Amino acid sequence: MKKKNKLLTLVTMSVLSTTLIAGCSTNKTDSHNGYSQYQKISNLGSVTLDKGGALLDINKDKAQGLKIDLYIDPECPVCAILETQSQEFLNEYIKEGKINVTYHPIAIFDKKSTDEYSYRGSAYILGAYEYSTKEVADKFLHNIMNLDFRPKPGTNGLLEKTSDDKFKEAFIKSGGKEEDWNQIIKSKDDLKKRVEADTREFSNNKNITKKSPLGEGRVFTPFILINGQDKALLFEGTSETIGQQFKKAIDDALSKK
Repeated sequence: MKKKNKLLTLVTMSVLSTTLIAGCSTNKTDSHNGYSQYQKISNLGSVTLDKGGALLDINKDKAQGLKIDLYIDPECPVCAILETQSQEFLNEYIKEGKINVTYHPIAIFDKKSTDEYSYRGSAYILGAYEYSTKEVADKFLHNIMNLDFRPKPGTNGLLEKTSDDKFKEAFIKSGGKEEDWNQIIKSKDDLKKRVEADTREFSNNKNITKKSPLGEGRVFTPFILINGQDKALLFEGTSETIGQQFKKAIDDALSKK
């Protein structure tokens, strides 16, 4: 029972109503139109990975395999557990052409920090896929979406501050180049606007929020849609089985194709 409660507590921490999400935005931009055109990142701040690598946004409809949309927030502890437990089989399934995964790094919990931790983390994930190789970006995503990297709560209940140097260290550790990181930092503001746009889309688009298994508008992270299913995947039981549950849901969907 104690382990089960551990997961339920984590899930509770990762749920937010759309009313609260609307207040998480720190920028005033109301439209994602007019941003400079990236090669791999969509205007709504997502990146699609398939057998061929990180796809050009205009070609993502040609992605191979079962479509998976994965909304994650660097602040979210359940997202970190999911990434740790699922990275290996996700990469394997992508390489085999069984699935394609559209990552949506968002920032619905940014107000739990004082230094835009969610916004920066999500922006740097996008930047890694845009300016570095898929292999480096995969490792970087894994390194920062990790409970060991996630800052601890301070005495005020908010996350302790995390410097850009710590993100840079994780990027270099992932095999990234100094010049690529400099390009990410140069594009930081624009990348954050992409994150803001996808966060807004996630929280306000009824075609997404109606798919919450907790009730319309009660979105959470990780929010996972497999082949556009009617309801997002909701994990149950202990935190140790999150990856197994995700894999089973994918395998079940693949068997029905």
